[in-house]
Amino acid sequence: MKHLYFNDELYDLFNSPATILNIPARVFNIFQNKFERISFLESKNVEVRHIIQSIYIFTENVRNVGNKTMAELTEILKKYNLKIFTSEEILEIYNYEYANNRLLAIPFFIKILL
Repeated sequence: MKHLYFNDELYDLFNSPATILNIPARVFNIFQNKFERISFLESKNVEVRHIIQSIYIFTENVRNVGNKTMAELTEILKKYNLKIFTSEEILEIYNYEYANNRLLAIPFFIKILL
């Protein structure tokens, strides 16, 4: 099921084998302050390259992505003490300042190299 906010441009961007997600400072600060369980955010840049294993963090509306069910994703996220963003949380961050920035896909999903 394709999420309402996803589009082909975002898929192309984040399926690239070498991508750096540059999180704007104010958005990064919101992530750090509001979502304390996001332990993998250690710097403003989340580097995505040479992906061997990655976790996709989606909104609750996504039910089956990357051959994993929502239950399987939830189990993986629990194992690493991460969380799934709710639609409300995503919209809160996305609308905060960068609603027109098409390259800011952090609110939609993040690939994390384990």
